Amino acid sequence: MRAIREERSTDLRANLFSKLSSNKGNLRKPPKIFMDSSYNLGGNIPTASGLGIDDFPSHSKNRLNDSFVNRAMTKITSDVEKILAFIDEKAYDAAFKGSISLESFKRSVHGRFSDTYKQLKAIVDPDQLSLAMSTAFKGSNIVNHYEGVVLYFNLPLTATWLPKPKKIFPVDEKPERFTIKELLFEFERSNNNTPNIILVQDEGQDERFGGYASESWSTNKPKCGSSECFLFNLKKNIRFDTVKGKGFYQFCPSPSCIKFGETDLVLNVLVAATLGRL
Repeated sequence: MRAIREERSTDLRANLFSKLSSNKGNLRKPPKIFMDSSYNLGGNIPTASGLGIDDFPSHSKNRLNDSFVNRAMTKITSDVEKILAFIDEKAYDAAFKGSISLESFKRSVHGRFSDTYKQLKAIVDPDQLSLAMSTAFKGSNIVNHYEGVVLYFNLPLTATWLPKPKKIFPVDEKPERFTIKELLFEFERSNNNTPNIILVQDEGQDERFGGYASESWSTNKPKCGSSECFLFNLKKNIRFDTVKGKGFYQFCPSPSCIKFGETDLVLNVLVAATLGRL
């Protein structure tokens, strides 16, 4: 279990890239990265009775096989419970040995997953929660399904807001379209001011990181974003919440640049040459 770093920059807690940059986390010249996508988080997960047939494989697109759906949702819940038990055991073992405090664990990616999952499990219909987990960052080229579930429960979820992430970028695998300009185009085309997640993979060190943005990205809104924004590094189990009271946490100064904080995570011009695959 990795300890949480306490260093701060002017806007977001920084040093997300301790191995990538010695500039206290201010990634002015990012390494070559793979951008998996931006995921829009606007729509709620449908109720189990309104489950979309495409969310599960089926022999028939015209009928919903309730038995199959029940088995699928039971399995995902069982698997996530095992992951949760493993994470909690490791955390308490590390705390007992003194290598990490429980408070630090609660601020980590794994800790937030553990707390949020347990809270929602107590108040949300089990089928609804299983369905949300089954669609969490489905189709990602960077995170596997269970990393996606862990990340999903880091979102500011509530009993009435269980969004279904929809991948909006990249729309194809043409290298010339892997640019911030194309990313902004997809956001503006959707014409939907919804929260979103940007997932990134560093080519050289297999760092999987990114940020949660509380608002859509657009050059028409060069400054936006609430204090719900956060950064994360999945490989290192690090999460950085905002420093409260700074006003804005998302910046879009030009058609070729987006930023979380003024300098905390800066993505410029060319996002990637090829799609990352895991």
